[in-house]
Amino acid sequence: MESAEKLGNTVGVEKLTKQMDYDAYSKFNSKDEVPNELLEYLQHDIEIIRRAFVKVDEVYSRKMTRASTAYDDFRKFYGSRKFANDFGGKV
Repeated sequence: MESAEKLGNTVGVEKLTKQMDYDAYSKFNSKDEVPNELLEYLQHDIEIIRRAFVKVDEVYSRKMTRASTAYDDFRKFYGSRKFANDFGGKV
């Protein structure tokens, strides 16, 4: 799993340098109890992850994983009828 810092560099969002304790969020009973500084930090990390998912969608728009994209490409290259005849399944 990539770190938020590496993902941020990839998608052009710099990771905040201050370290936050993610486990601290679980110690609160409601969002209203969470300090704004922690909420802003979490929202920033979520923005990094959101942009990473957008980037993945741009690159691998058909499927979510490399494996499913490769499988889809293979089926298209191989031909759906020939694939169904040789490997089974629906056309």
